[in-house]
Amino acid sequence: MRLVTEIVDCDPSDLSFDMPLEVVFRDLTFPGVEGRVTAPLFVPARGPARGAT
Repeated sequence: MRLVTEIVDCDPSDLSFDMPLEVVFRDLTFPGVEGRVTAPLFVPARGPARGAT
């Protein structure tokens, strides 16, 4: 399965390939489409990465 998503609330220059992320759910609306969809998006993780020592 593939899931199209975005990394949000972050300056693109702060991104790195192996940075930990956290999922957030946000309501999205689309022009010409009635209603909204709740979608998973990602933000940089707050705090140390799991397994970090």
